[in-house]
Formats: sequence, C-alpha cells, structure tokens
Amino acid sequence: MTSIRINGQEVPINASLLSIEHEGYLGRGGTRFSSNTPYTLLESSIYKAFTKLFVKEASSTKFNLTVSSPTKSFSVCYVASSVKVTSVGPVVPTIDLELGGKKGVVWSIVGANSMVKVKNKKNNKLDLWCLGFVDSGVDIKTPIVIGAKQLEENLMQFDIGSNKLGFTSLHNSSLKCGNFNVTDFAKK
Repeated sequence: MTSIRINGQEVPINASLLSIEHEGYLGRGGTRFSSNTPYTLLESSIYKAFTKLFVKEASSTKFNLTVSSPTKSFSVCYVASSVKVTSVGPVVPTIDLELGGKKGVVWSIVGANSMVKVKNKKNNKLDLWCLGFVDSGVDIKTPIVIGAKQLEENLMQFDIGSNKLGFTSLHNSSLKCGNFNVTDFAKK
C-alpha cells in the first residue's frame, strides 16, 4: 500500500511504515490481509491521523455527522439514527487504499465495510454505527492489518507467481461471497 485517502483527502502518515524492511525471511512494515482479525488494525500514529481525518470528513456538510460517545471496542461512533443507510451500507466517507503498482490501483472501502453495527444491550436495537478500525499500538511488526470486516463481500485473487493481487467488490452485484462456487469459477 502506498497511501490512504478519506473522501479524496490523503491521510498524513509516515510513508516509511508502508514499505517493507527485509529482515531475513519475514521483514517489518507494509500491509497484511487477515481473515482471522475481525477489524483492520492500524499502528497508533496511522490510526490517530486516520480517525482525525475521518471525523473531519464525516462532519462536513455532505454527511453532517457528529461523533458520539465511544464504545469499549471502537473510538469513532455515530448515533445510528443520524446515519443514512443505502444498499452499500451506511453513508459515510469512502476510504481509498492506494495499492501502488504501475497503474496506481485503488481499493475503495464503502460504509458496508468500514462501519460496524453496535446494538444497545438493553433493547437489542441498533444504537450506533462505529468505524471498524482499531489502534494496534506502537512498534508493531505490520503497521496495517486489513481485517475480516473490510474483506467481507470482496472477491480477491492472489497470484503469488506474478506477485499480483486482483480484487472486486461484490456490494453492487447479485453475486455474494456466500453464493460463490469456486469449482464453477475454475472451470471457466
């Protein structure tokens, strides 16, 4: 990954955290995908800049959202009744991950993948929409770990031999990951 943008605005982060330092076999830095990790983890300095810009963009006249009290798990939350919801989830700023390469590929994360429903324990009704990104601390091996929430309904193809990643969002499609038959796809 080479940069992160929210609503077209670049998140000011230390670019050296995004490059991989090769220490023997494993290395430090860069970005990793993890379906075992529920939400995307961001190194503290990245998380602070990321959430600051998200809150600023969400408060703009386009969205007009005001941050609510945080929950135990998430620091950026909005009262559910103040957030419009469409077929691609809550209407919030789009998060663009620039993956670099020759063509500058961008992976856009919409509300369905960036926001988490939090229900009120007393009445089990939707109470908050919270930003599904978490502060993972400082001096960690991988500063960005893309979690399962952000991977949901995204079809990904890893071509290890060519060192390429292909992906597409299924949010605007009749195809869903739960209905995807790998054997049918492999026959084509």
